[in-house]
Amino acid sequence: MNDIQTQHESIWLRTLWKGSSMPVFSTRAFNKHEQVVFCSDPLTGLRAIIAVHSTVLGPAVGGCRFWDYAAAHRNASLDVADVRAEEDAIFDVLRLSRGMSYKNAMAGLRLGGGKSVIIGDPKTIKTPELLQSFGNYIQRLGGSYYTAEDVGTKPQDMETIHGTTDYVVGLESGEFATGDPSPHTAKGVFTGIQAAVRHKLGRTDLDGLTVAIQASAMWAAMWPTICAPPGPKSSSPISCRKISSVFWRPVKPKWLQATRSTPWMPTYLPLVRWVVC
Repeated sequence: MNDIQTQHESIWLRTLWKGSSMPVFSTRAFNKHEQVVFCSDPLTGLRAIIAVHSTVLGPAVGGCRFWDYAAAHRNASLDVADVRAEEDAIFDVLRLSRGMSYKNAMAGLRLGGGKSVIIGDPKTIKTPELLQSFGNYIQRLGGSYYTAEDVGTKPQDMETIHGTTDYVVGLESGEFATGDPSPHTAKGVFTGIQAAVRHKLGRTDLDGLTVAIQASAMWAAMWPTICAPPGPKSSSPISCRKISSVFWRPVKPKWLQATRSTPWMPTYLPLVRWVVC
């Protein structure tokens, strides 16, 4: 692939639709981002976006989200759904990469903020060839961005991507062997729930509260954190006996906001799984 082809694929900042363009620089999610790279590989079906928000503190680090953005627009015509999906993907990667800049800085890490998204349903289009093609694009950035696991990707996927790029963390072995981050994310979410309850309600326990949680694979990792068999060696802050009921149910965000769930921990993802304590 020559430099002109690479430039055309990597620095594509708009999609034409009915004579208008999809905004990037003018979108409300764009906030002094250093670099936005659009990646396209027709041979593998790869459509991805890499956003580097800041490298002031160090190389940008943030996970790769593999998400079917068109799923939220199934009722629209195919061309409209595709455009809206791409708009959602741009908004997602821009805001997430900016968030990583703040998260890494607040954690005292000498790392900047970045993020990447792969557009499509990972259940149907994820292949080793697609992931390796994505790795090629990361490699071209020369270390300004390191990818990692996020929604829709697994540690095994990071190993595959690592086959074509040096700039991957969250691996199962080697220098960057941090493994599956879900348990750490789950612990952070639960700590955030506790902090929100303490701040808003002045309480140190969750007894009798309804907590709505948007989650995916993280929930499986979160459950052992919030519910462990009671005993002197248990590190769980909540006994299983205090959980009155647990159930999973798809919920629309507007409906969720109208409920008495306190607190609400929102994310971009439309799937909501909630726990009653």
